Amino acid sequence: MAALAKAPAHAGAWSTLRPALAPWLLEALATLDLPRMTPVQAASIPALLSHRDVVVEAVTGSGKTLAYLVPLLQLLAATPPRRGRLAALVVCPTRELAQQVHAVLQRLLDARPQSTALAAAAHAHEEEEKPLYPDTVPDEEKEAQPVLARSGALLVVGGKHRPEEDYRAFRDEGATIVVGTPGRVEELLKRKGVDARELQMLVLDEADRLLDLGFSASLQTILSLLPRQRRTGLFSATMSDALASLATMGLRNPARITVSVRAKQSDGATGERRAPASLQNLFAVSRAENRLALLLRILRRETMDAEGAGARKCIVYFATCAQVNYFYKALASLPHMHQLRLFSLHGKQTPSRRNATFESFVSCLPVGAAAAAAASDVGRSAGGGSKASRQQHAPEAAAVLLCTDVAARGLDLPDVDLVVQYDAPTDPKVFSHRAGRTARAGRSGRAVVLLNRGREEEFVDFMLVRKVPLAPYPYLLSTSPKALPEPGAEPAEDEQALLLASQLRAQNRRDRESHESSVRAFVSFLRAYSKHEAAYIFRLRDLDLGATARAFGLLRMPSMPEVAEARSRALGLIKGKGKAKDDEEKTMDSQRERELWGFEQEAVDLRTFAYLDPTREAQRLESLTAADEKARVAAEARAAAQAAGAAPEGKRKRMRGTAVAEEAWSQQKARKEMKEVRRDKRARKREFLKKEREEAAKPNEEQAKESEEDGEEDWTREEQEEKRNAKRLRKEKMERNSKPAEEVIEVAEPGFFDGL
Repeated sequence: MAALAKAPAHAGAWSTLRPALAPWLLEALATLDLPRMTPVQAASIPALLSHRDVVVEAVTGSGKTLAYLVPLLQLLAATPPRRGRLAALVVCPTRELAQQVHAVLQRLLDARPQSTALAAAAHAHEEEEKPLYPDTVPDEEKEAQPVLARSGALLVVGGKHRPEEDYRAFRDEGATIVVGTPGRVEELLKRKGVDARELQMLVLDEADRLLDLGFSASLQTILSLLPRQRRTGLFSATMSDALASLATMGLRNPARITVSVRAKQSDGATGERRAPASLQNLFAVSRAENRLALLLRILRRETMDAEGAGARKCIVYFATCAQVNYFYKALASLPHMHQLRLFSLHGKQTPSRRNATFESFVSCLPVGAAAAAAASDVGRSAGGGSKASRQQHAPEAAAVLLCTDVAARGLDLPDVDLVVQYDAPTDPKVFSHRAGRTARAGRSGRAVVLLNRGREEEFVDFMLVRKVPLAPYPYLLSTSPKALPEPGAEPAEDEQALLLASQLRAQNRRDRESHESSVRAFVSFLRAYSKHEAAYIFRLRDLDLGATARAFGLLRMPSMPEVAEARSRALGLIKGKGKAKDDEEKTMDSQRERELWGFEQEAVDLRTFAYLDPTREAQRLESLTAADEKARVAAEARAAAQAAGAAPEGKRKRMRGTAVAEEAWSQQKARKEMKEVRRDKRARKREFLKKEREEAAKPNEEQAKESEEDGEEDWTREEQEEKRNAKRLRKEKMERNSKPAEEVIEVAEPGFFDGL
């Protein structure tokens, strides 16, 4: 394992800390050759030990890892945890950073003497818990009695073990400290057998990166599963606005600690910087077609100066994973690159490949420190270097890591003397993190960013506003690939750059896989370039696509909207919505296209364009035969249908989706995105109309309810009136029936005519 880097010692000895550290911890720090503290350690450790939460912002390489590991171990030494109880948790954004933190923590834990105060405290706790009559205690209760454990560290990251294995290791090993990535930590804490009630300290390393990578939901879940009475530390080199919400949710009255670098200016004044004082931030300007050649010259000059010494390890950052894959294989095939050991690292590699590459790059011997007998051991790693470079590089060859931003945060890569940013970062905040992989812990280092001539040169002023000054790096000229480059003015036509482009195109002609890889790299680069946060500097319409394509060694331009728009602008055919006339664009010959935007398409017969890999070539031929057979059957079916009197195919309705299937993949992707947007709009419209209907129905419902209540009252009155009338009739009938019968006597009175 590489030695721990020494941080700049400007803040006193460890023994001056108050409260004082445990004696074994002081001895461990002295054994690791770390006799003094850095400013960030001197400010953070006392705050954490005095029950304060902290939000720490400090430049890269300032010793933030020990700023939280030392108080973490001191707290556990003062209050020993019980076995099976989680006492401390460290969350990191990437598995590489988690592995590095775990390695440093394990070295500190291994430095503890066997007989420590922790063991004595454990014995005292056992005596305190011992029952008065031990024979009367059942066996089940004996097993359940808590026992203090020596703090052990458990690493939980993806790619090595399954979540079930992580839980089993936590349970069986009795680990009290967990270091891991958010997803695995969340899965572990959700287990019923994980008790976090006695957690003493939570650390979020590279906290802003945790939020940038979309771990906000996992972090909230983790915080909800932890006790509120704990110490919490947020550590990062850059703090974003999103951390404000996280700090208010998980921290209690935090102390904000900012450690910056003040540089003395020529007039005697001091100015604040966001980079270590020992770091030289530089920028190199060239035309787009010369960028790759300039990169190789910088690597040669920085790794092999005139005295035979130079950078031992270099890191080259690209914007996308596809670029790393392509340039790693393309550069490894160049004859004059065998003197450099190449490594590739990006987020789409398998976990085993990433781990092997990372460990191989970290453990490889620097320039001047390798022995001839160890040459074979240096190159024997699953992830490091191509076969040709492993066979032909010298024992003292410098190591070059081609990577994406997966290796830009928090990693302490020893002996890195040079960082080259082939593509400026999409997020300007990442610039300092990339450059901070060198000049760590007081060492000197150089970081160079490559810019295209023109609008991209404004990036220098942009970074100056962000307190990161950049100094110019000269353009390098080379008379031959093997000659040591020398500073000079960029010529109108760089012959060595043209030779390099022709070599890449020749490699792409020989192997279809290399050709496809170059196209994927170019397309992914354009996609990333169009998403720059500093879009007014990195504008896609100002990028010379023809020159960029030559630097990539493309044989043909890919079919994508960005390329079509650039071709239309070159032809001066932009109309209305930025589309060109199809007939004029299609009839443009290759010579005119080369004159207009500097790129000549090569004729590529995809039927005969073969892979060098025999397995892939056999698969291609098999699929080609199947496609030919399918086309033959379809042609016979069409001929039979026409002979039977069916309508010609041109007049028949095409199957649904045929036109979409024949479009370029970029157009299909844009169509799908528009479909999703329209679907969301329709859903929002339906929801809006539903709410309107509900609002409109409320008055009618109230009116109907009032009418219903009035009708119910009228019906009640009528019913009561009918009951009263019926009751009155019954009463009258009863009265009539109760009276005695009256005797009726009829008297006949004499009439007027009776006597006549």
